[in-house]
Amino acid sequence: MSVLSDKTIKQLCIEAEKPLIWPFVEDSVSVDRGVSIPSYGLTSYGYDVRLGRNIKYFMTEGPDHHYVTYKRGNMEQCAKIPTTARVMKTTGHQDPLYVEIKDIDSIVLPPGAFILAHTDEHFNIPRNITGICVGKSTIARTGIIVTVTPLEPEWTGYLTLEITNPTSLPIELTTGIGITQIQFHTGDQDCAVSYGDRKGKYMNQAKEPVEAILS
Repeated sequence: MSVLSDKTIKQLCIEAEKPLIWPFVEDSVSVDRGVSIPSYGLTSYGYDVRLGRNIKYFMTEGPDHHYVTYKRGNMEQCAKIPTTARVMKTTGHQDPLYVEIKDIDSIVLPPGAFILAHTDEHFNIPRNITGICVGKSTIARTGIIVTVTPLEPEWTGYLTLEITNPTSLPIELTTGIGITQIQFHTGDQDCAVSYGDRKGKYMNQAKEPVEAILS
């Protein structure tokens, strides 16, 4: 396998019938309205994607409700997060264990918080390419962990991000910043069965985070 260069990524975004990434930013942008931010856009051998505005905040265990703060416009707001004693499953049907918070500008993640978020970018992965998520230095050094499963051949949609604050301090995340980098790799030949061929359950994800589909 070989990793795609900025030249090839640009070509696949601008010249392909189905753009690899949309919207596509040709430069690496690290300043927004005069403020330094974790960069987003094209890099030498990858693409830094942006954090979207809709999240799903997972409940925690305990007897009481607690609150998470976020901003929308210039207004600081709070969302009540119920606690639960239920066990998260990895098989079978499960009722939601999260609270949806939409159209935010930023959110403060308390210690131990876990959210699902999404990218501002939509992807169309060709049959001979797979995408791998790697961390961004600035995000990693604040303590935030971003986990993304591979972007499989012929998968299409907005990417769901799994974000955790494992530190002992609250951390504020601002939407629109570069949150993680995707590197694209070509296979030695086209795969025999693509994600599209097997009609994967996370195909065509909308511009919102998608929770685990267990049934």
